[in-house]
Amino acid sequence: WDAAELRSIATLHRELLAADKKPDGHIERSVSRVEAWIQLLEGDVAGLEAIGKRIYAEGASAQDASLVIDATLLRAMAALTKRDADDAKALARRASRMARTEGLRPERYLASIVLARVRRRGARPHLATRILSAIIPIAPPRWQGWLRWERLLAGWRPGVSSSACEVREALALAPAPPSPGAVFGWV
Repeated sequence: WDAAELRSIATLHRELLAADKKPDGHIERSVSRVEAWIQLLEGDVAGLEAIGKRIYAEGASAQDASLVIDATLLRAMAALTKRDADDAKALARRASRMARTEGLRPERYLASIVLARVRRRGARPHLATRILSAIIPIAPPRWQGWLRWERLLAGWRPGVSSSACEVREALALAPAPPSPGAVFGWV
């Protein structure tokens, strides 16, 4: 989740799009998706609701569940940034259910993080810790640092029933990847 890495991905996809004689729309949708996340990462939420709705419609028409979920998460994050807690909660819950139903694991991890953040910002940190504690055991190692960090931000503290290993892992700082894109296997 690094704007510079996402820009390089968008540039690569634009180059692929320019070279493709018969584009099927997949790369165009990918560029839209990446540009929307860049906009959000830069804190510019102006018009992001409309962009999210457009990307959602494109994903629905292409029957691309990943894109639909991503668009919903974009809208949830934009609503959270605008302090619209009710809209953010509804969108994050919807994205989480869609990701779980579709069996899309990376989308499920991201949707869980967004929903937990919405719950934490909505003064329900106990729900955030429950969401994150449920996803941590099934998430791959590259997601663990972010999940544990979000859980600590939500106020999770080791309990009596926590194993020593769980406490050690939760409180340890994960080594930094060589680049932010490496976290997701982009580089």
